[in-house]
Amino acid sequence: MQEIIGVSFPIDQFAYWVKGLPEKDGNYIVNEKRQLSQFSYPLNGTLWKASYVEYHEDRVPNLPKLIVLENGTQTLKIRIEKWAY
Repeated sequence: MQEIIGVSFPIDQFAYWVKGLPEKDGNYIVNEKRQLSQFSYPLNGTLWKASYVEYHEDRVPNLPKLIVLENGTQTLKIRIEKWAY
């Protein structure tokens, strides 16, 4: 992944993060709409923070539209324009 986007990224966790699924025992925050707002995830000695900035609110369940992943030295913004399932 680092060769493609220039960021050392925990790809194994990506499927969970993009759906807004933190670990059960993880440190997470929900917003006033009871949507996941933020969580932290330690991985290989690095603390990753996922911030859910915007949601698609035109469907149920509301799914993330803009996610910002940070590890202190790197930032990765993920925008999802359309969900298909």
